[in-house]
Amino acid sequence: MALTLASSVIFQGNEGQFHIFSYITTRGHSLIDRELYLPADWCEDLDRRQTTGIPGAVGFQTKPELAVQMMQRIFQHQLLISWVVADTVYGGNLDLRNWLDAHGYHYVLAVACDEPIGIQTPDRQRRRVEVREVEALLLSAHDWQRISMSEGTKGPRLFDWAVVPMLHRWQNDGCHFSIMLIEVYPISCPVGCLFIGTTSTFTPSRRVTIWSK
Repeated sequence: MALTLASSVIFQGNEGQFHIFSYITTRGHSLIDRELYLPADWCEDLDRRQTTGIPGAVGFQTKPELAVQMMQRIFQHQLLISWVVADTVYGGNLDLRNWLDAHGYHYVLAVACDEPIGIQTPDRQRRRVEVREVEALLLSAHDWQRISMSEGTKGPRLFDWAVVPMLHRWQNDGCHFSIMLIEVYPISCPVGCLFIGTTSTFTPSRRVTIWSK
């Protein structure tokens, strides 16, 4: 059974943002953990901290740092996770990706178009570029395939996608990939990207579908 871990904001207000982890299966999903994210300026407001009873030892932590804390608890409790899925807030954090790699978690993480990526060019040169440069450097028209991610209010959401091996610690280990995405219907969007880390059989269309959910 495919299992997916996802994080999102479920509340935002003067008290900060609650970030949660959802445990998702083909039968449904359940909330399994949460952390309160406090913005830096909020943490520096002593009056507000005293009013709401936030201990002095609680300092500012980024959202990816909170995600690692929750992942550590999941790891300690040996909860089965097949794939970790997250948006660009988390996907662009190298420390989080390294933690997932080190602990053997497969992941599908969205990253921004300016995210650095290591690639090997056709002349076998290794280069560090931004995600937005990959299409022009490595991809041609026949590399793209079309997939329907899900049904939207105006019909199926169609994406063109292409797979690019990604260097991990400057090596092509066969376990790290980037998937370039272009939404073509119902709207046309610029290229986006998913980073994939896996040691299992790699099925690009399945990984895109997992992320879309």
